[in-house]
Amino acid sequence: MANEIFKTHDLAFAERPSFPFSDKLPYGSSEFFVAPYGDQWRFIKKLCMTELLSAKQVEKSRVARHEELVRFLLKVLESAKKKQTLDMSVEIMKLTNNSTFRLAMSMRSLDEPHEAERIRKLVKESNEVGAKACLGDMFGPLSKLAFWLYGQRAIDVTLKYDEILERFLKQHEEISNERENEDLMDLLLKAYRDDKSEFKINRIHLKAFLLDLFLAGVGTSAEVKLWTLAELINNPDVFNKVREEIKYVVGNTRLVEESDVPSLPYLQAVIKEALRLHPAMPVVVIHYKKFGYFQ
Repeated sequence: MANEIFKTHDLAFAERPSFPFSDKLPYGSSEFFVAPYGDQWRFIKKLCMTELLSAKQVEKSRVARHEELVRFLLKVLESAKKKQTLDMSVEIMKLTNNSTFRLAMSMRSLDEPHEAERIRKLVKESNEVGAKACLGDMFGPLSKLAFWLYGQRAIDVTLKYDEILERFLKQHEEISNERENEDLMDLLLKAYRDDKSEFKINRIHLKAFLLDLFLAGVGTSAEVKLWTLAELINNPDVFNKVREEIKYVVGNTRLVEESDVPSLPYLQAVIKEALRLHPAMPVVVIHYKKFGYFQ
């Protein structure tokens, strides 16, 4: 059934329902994950598949991901040597976002500890507001009630994001002439300035795309890493088996590389189990099929 809906008849079920009071938010439906199927959705998906997530681009970004991982591990090691506590939720969020932003924008997004903590709290607040607002969909004609209760708070959260994202965009524009290779944001900015582009995007689209990267990075990858660590700590037998497998396959003289993962089946099983126990979000964004006036 899933194969029929999401592959064979994907276009027939490609529409997305409008969320409560999305038209009243600063970004509206400009975000890729909630955008209706159309020119914008196809354009952003094409860029993601050919630039952000292509095998060539992922391979090019391997060095950047390794550098961010080493930076993270050195921070953990330094804190351990000094016997200092370390907020892993903040550090893992920094690791995930900096890796993603280096892939998309050739720059690190979070360096200052207070900024990382601010973003973490902002993401948590946006998830809480979004969950409460979506409850309005359960009450049909009373769905607008969600806006009366949480609308202003949702607008405030979006405006806080807007301030941060505008700063990232300006920083990227300032250093764009210093780089030899184009990144995903360079292509988006080129389309933004090109009146003959296949889809005319505006600055709201640019920031909405960055917001999707933020929420996807913190709300999925970072959360899964945290839950996996928590489960390993709470299950020392499993933790020891993972360590033994890594020691046997990789050894004690180097870090685990991405190329080692296929040879670590137990580690893969642990991560899959963590995903099963603690799914970061629904597997797919809501789709629907419209039949005349019915959805």
